[in-house]
Amino acid sequence: MADTADVIIFNLLDKEMDFVNCQTNESGTIGVFPRTIPPQQVGRFFINTTRIAQTVSGDCWWSIPGATNDCKRLPSGVGTCPWIHWDKTAFCVGTTCTENIEWDVETPGEFGIGDVTITKRLNHQSKQYCICPPETNLNDCQKRCVEL
Repeated sequence: MADTADVIIFNLLDKEMDFVNCQTNESGTIGVFPRTIPPQQVGRFFINTTRIAQTVSGDCWWSIPGATNDCKRLPSGVGTCPWIHWDKTAFCVGTTCTENIEWDVETPGEFGIGDVTITKRLNHQSKQYCICPPETNLNDCQKRCVEL
């Protein structure tokens, strides 16, 4: 069961990513809120379910000064991008439960994104996202994210 998830965001830009907000359908499940991420620095947030077999979803989003806010799939309530969305679902049959987290992310059209899933231990999932400058090839952004 994926009871917790750690989300790490590498800002590989030469400008800050301004934290805007997070929302979730279950209060108390975002244990650590993200912050504004300075250039070439790392930010994170932490999702902690409060009950066994809890289904929860949410979003966190930032803005990038000077970037065109042209995301095509803004989740309800989200006003800017980049954004990260998660859906954690739980299925129980008798006393056996299975949980899964699905992730979605979008950046302004000109910015690249790297996406890496890291499983550190049982019942914990980590995602690592890298926001790359517009001139970075998407494959190079992904490769750099894997190497971090």
